[in-house]
Amino acid sequence: MFQVAAVSDFYEAGRTNDGTQYSAEGFYVVVENGAGRRWASYEYFKGAEVVVDEEGFVSFPDVREEASAAAEALAAATTQVLASGGKLSLEDWYQIDPAYGSKAYQQDGIEAIRAYADRFAA
Repeated sequence: MFQVAAVSDFYEAGRTNDGTQYSAEGFYVVVENGAGRRWASYEYFKGAEVVVDEEGFVSFPDVREEASAAAEALAAATTQVLASGGKLSLEDWYQIDPAYGSKAYQQDGIEAIRAYADRFAA
């Protein structure tokens, strides 16, 4: 059994005219198996375009609607592939942390790994 979902995150789209970092919403797909192991798509749909006009001014037109629709279409196609017995290609997907509290999360000892790493964080 797999769960497939289009999700979003923020990314740094560029700098505005005054040098401020501009963050935009990007979309991708996550697949989770019954044990909580998860994979994310390498395919990433940016929710803002970067446009520089003839005078050098930068703008970031909002294309989240199109980006979200593309991620939803990928999620639907992925669901069909998995439902028909297909598998994910590791050329298109990479493994991410297991779902919080899942069997895979507990087996991998994620809490212990993070606590250990925090001991050395500045």
